[in-house]
Amino acid sequence: MPNIIQQLIYGICGHFEREILDPSALLLFSIIERSPSLPNVDLSLSQAFQREYFLLGDEAISLSLNVCNKCAMGKLNQNQMIEFVHEIWQMHESDDAGSIAGGDAVRKLHQKFCN
Repeated sequence: MPNIIQQLIYGICGHFEREILDPSALLLFSIIERSPSLPNVDLSLSQAFQREYFLLGDEAISLSLNVCNKCAMGKLNQNQMIEFVHEIWQMHESDDAGSIAGGDAVRKLHQKFCN
């Protein structure tokens, strides 16, 4: 059975239709929010963001894990997760997603969600 977290991250990386991003973000948020009681959530998140379909580079991986951690700690809410997911999806939809790595777009996301 495929890992649900990896499937959600895969979809968020430009593979889902825009219309299912909100429910996907909410499901991911719910899983992360309950992560202390669910085994291997942190490991699954790390592995999912390290996959070849996550094209935004190491800074964005670190940022994404940080956002997930903030959700788990109750420092970000569902609406912020939805907004973050839309941002990641939009970056992957860009023709030059690979060139976003380490760029201004990632820094702006960091300022928005991690400061």
